[in-house]
Amino acid sequence: MTLPQTLPEAIAQAQMATRQAIAAGETRLLVELWLPDVKPMALGWAFLQAFTEWGTAGRVVFPDAGAAALARRDWGEVPWRLETLRDPHQPTDQGVVVIAPDPAAVTEVRLLVETAPCPVILLNARLEDAGTVGIGYAGRRLRREFLQTLVTAYHLRPVEGGAVLRCYPNPWQIWRETSNGDYQPAGEVPTNPDAETLDQVLNPPTPSSGFWRGLTRLLRALRA
Repeated sequence: MTLPQTLPEAIAQAQMATRQAIAAGETRLLVELWLPDVKPMALGWAFLQAFTEWGTAGRVVFPDAGAAALARRDWGEVPWRLETLRDPHQPTDQGVVVIAPDPAAVTEVRLLVETAPCPVILLNARLEDAGTVGIGYAGRRLRREFLQTLVTAYHLRPVEGGAVLRCYPNPWQIWRETSNGDYQPAGEVPTNPDAETLDQVLNPPTPSSGFWRGLTRLLRALRA
């Protein structure tokens, strides 16, 4: 698997990975392209071109009625049903794509995912936000448990000094940016890498820096 060089290449990878995940029996999917200046509506339109065969048995779900109305205006005639989180499933549904749900919609998204008779794809979902207020411990636990049931079919995001890529069924890959602007594979990890893992892979310690890196970690732990 190679790192895509253009947005169309990334979308094509995401479409392929999603189809592979569905064929493997996965029904709760995340597709994430965290790229600068990529608008959810335009991304959704491009991604959905791989699923035109769903026809009216396909649901494209928006967080609110305003977003759904905007899609109806901008997209024109489409093969799928353009709906909101409050619209019901149909027994014959073949697929659901939820466009950019936010933390406020997590309860409705969870209900949709758990009751859908078909695969559900969450496209650029932001369901976990540490800054969300008004959610108690029980609510945070339920949200965390729900998020753990989702499978990442595709993930692409730039990070400082590189990029992270996951294309189902491959492992998570970390790519390092070279001095000439290209990217080369730097490592593979089983889960979405956190900041510390990224730092370890993209900036491996040299013999001369090992002591100072260890001292920095120690000081960071003492301040926690």
